[in-house]
Amino acid sequence: MKLFVTGATGFIGRVVVEAAVTRGHDVVALTRAPSTDSPASAGRGSEQRVVGDVRRPEEWMHGLEGCDAVLHLAIVHGSPVDQWDVLVHGTHQLVAAMLRRGVRRLVLVSSMSVYDYAALDAGAMVDESTPLEPAPEGRDDYTRAKLAQEAVVTTAPGLQTSVLRLGAVYGVDRLWNAGLALRLPGGPGFDIGSGGSMKLTYVENAGLAIVLASERGEAVGTVVNVVDDDLPSPARFADALRRHGLDAPRAVPVPYAVVSGLARCASGLNRRLLRGRVHLPEIAVPARLGARFKPLRYSNRAARQVLGWAPPFDLDQALARIADRSVR
Repeated sequence: MKLFVTGATGFIGRVVVEAAVTRGHDVVALTRAPSTDSPASAGRGSEQRVVGDVRRPEEWMHGLEGCDAVLHLAIVHGSPVDQWDVLVHGTHQLVAAMLRRGVRRLVLVSSMSVYDYAALDAGAMVDESTPLEPAPEGRDDYTRAKLAQEAVVTTAPGLQTSVLRLGAVYGVDRLWNAGLALRLPGGPGFDIGSGGSMKLTYVENAGLAIVLASERGEAVGTVVNVVDDDLPSPARFADALRRHGLDAPRAVPVPYAVVSGLARCASGLNRRLLRGRVHLPEIAVPARLGARFKPLRYSNRAARQVLGWAPPFDLDQALARIADRSVR
């Protein structure tokens, strides 16, 4: 197939392009600026690059010519306005350009941040039937933008869409603070909700899942969560990092119920006395605390069944690869 990939030089996008070329696909890679990296070549497919901003289709629409599918990963790390502009306005522009060029197949890379974690009891299973966050403005701007982005693609007439909601994607230089909170300089980190699992997926495992979604007709019209098979607790993840020579603090367990209670008090005090003027840290905002630290379980059954996906790297294999690349 010929695949058009947005966000192609990002943390996940680079891996998606490599996986697609390896599997024999020809890739048109949309990048916001000329890249000094060599195009992916270790495979039966090919890569060509188009420079442009997803919000300005006149810069890149020609790249859609002859494409069979679009893999949409474009994102921006900036202000809430920038996030909304790229994730929502940019997706509107992409969908309109696809329909004008007759490209119907779209794989949207979304996030498991869209779920309503406050509605779940500790220990619950998160899967595709979990309700969505009804009040994203109380969580964060990224969740709000991702929910709106999903609505853009799932309501667009004529598209054949798959939505992949990725968990916490980890790789070189992105280890999610070992899953711990409030790491003290030179000291321990705090393991909040130690009874739960981290919703992790290694970047190369996630990249393969995204490419598989474009290949399989069964994936059209589906929403699929992408997390790995072996989902460690924060403490076990930190132990595994240290075992592979990667930086991770010792974990001090703190009951989630205690931190949740303190967060509710801090948030209520901020609303009543300070009129919300104080920007509270993540663990002092109940909705954000629950989304990251509530002890939960996560299923990848749909990804395995719908995509025919089996994560090629387990936790130890992934960390060994990260450690090897970190010292180069």
